[in-house]
Parts: sequence; C-alpha cells; structure tokens
Amino acid sequence: MKNFLRNLYMYLWEIFFSKVPIYSARVLYLRLVNKSIAVNSSILMHVRFKGLSNIEFSNNIVINQYVLLDGRGGLSIGSNVDIAERVVIWSMTHDAYDVNHKVVKKKTVLSDYSWIGSDSIILAGVHIGEGAVIAAGSVVTKNVPSLAIVAGNPARIIGERPQCPVFTLNHKPLFN
Repeated sequence: MKNFLRNLYMYLWEIFFSKVPIYSARVLYLRLVNKSIAVNSSILMHVRFKGLSNIEFSNNIVINQYVLLDGRGGLSIGSNVDIAERVVIWSMTHDAYDVNHKVVKKKTVLSDYSWIGSDSIILAGVHIGEGAVIAAGSVVTKNVPSLAIVAGNPARIIGERPQCPVFTLNHKPLFN
C-alpha cells in the first residue's frame, strides 16, 4: 500500500503539481514523500524525480526547470547547491558487461556549494566536491575534487576556484 501511495504521489506530481507556478506549493507537496526537503529550497517547475524518497536534501537548494534527479541508488544534495536547467543526475545504471543487464545502484553526492551547469549529465556513483563547478553540457563520469571547475565530455578539470563560496542561495522566481 505504501508503494502504491508513493507511486500515486509521483504520478500526480508529474501530471499536475510539477506545473503549479508557486514554488512553496511544490515543495510542500513533495514533502509528503520526502520530509528532508527544506522549506527554504526552490524546486522550479517541471522537475522530475525517480526514487524521491531516497534523495537527501540540505538547505537552500535551487533546482531549475526540466531537471531529472534519480535517487533510486541514493542521492545526496548538500546546502547551497545550484542545479541549472535540463541537468540529469543518475544514481542507478546497468552493468554493460553483464549479459543479464544487471542493475547497479551507486550513491551520487553533490557537496555544499557545488554548481551544476545547464544540460550536464552526472553519472551514478560520482561525488562532486565542495564548491566544484560543472560547466554547461558536461558529462561527469568520475569524482570531481573540491573547488575544481570541470568541462567537456568526459568532464576534465579546466580550472580551480580560488576559495569556497560563502553565499546563501535564495532563488524563488515568480511563476517558475
């Protein structure tokens, strides 16, 4: 019964609540499935979730439109993490070498102050270090050290931030 209700909540999210143009209403609805979603987080319209109950949310998170977050293998999102539009973050995959297409679950971690650029893909099991920047369009296949700036496919280090940011995200646009 619990699984049925969780699936029903997510179905209603996909067809209706993800399109409600008031961020606080969306966050309150999602908190029915995952209590760790902070009220001060901003989840914009059209965000999709797989395994929402397995995602750990911290404070002051911004998740922009058309993002897909996969928590089936475990996903942890630190404080003041900014996820731009059309990002895909995986925590489950398949073993390409297994003849039975074996499912592999690997926890993915986005540390505090990480910034994930538009159209990026982060593969299962990757750890993004504190203050790291993922440039737009990057495909991240390996762990990213703290303060590193990575870009490309596969993503490679192209620079380093001089120090860890100290801002507090508070992005709550009207009707997004």
